Amino acid sequence: MKKNIFKVLLLALLVTTTLYHSNMIANSSSPSFGISSSKPTPIKHKYIKAKKSINMYRRTNFKSSNIIKRFNKKDLPMFQVISQIKDKDNILKYYVVQINPKTKKPISKKYGFITSNKKFITVLNK
Repeated sequence: MKKNIFKVLLLALLVTTTLYHSNMIANSSSPSFGISSSKPTPIKHKYIKAKKSINMYRRTNFKSSNIIKRFNKKDLPMFQVISQIKDKDNILKYYVVQINPKTKKPISKKYGFITSNKKFITVLNK
């Protein structure tokens, strides 16, 4: 009796998970990056260097609870821009990955948002 209940629950979990993932794949044409007023614009081969200490965020709303990583002033990172998006206040943000400046390859698989404010970043190529 207990084995049959366990099998039914396991099957229900498998079906629910499969349906959830198939919905995620079907709706993946427009990725959701939090609250935004525009769709992401893909960019190829654009690199950014930080001037000051900078934070990387999970979503376009820059709150302390959304911080993925903090970069200090002494080891300023370089990023590759994946896309750019405007948030609900029409402020431009960059969706980036941290890269090695010499090889131009990603250092980590952490992707996130940084500001486009010229006080904090320098665009290396346009």
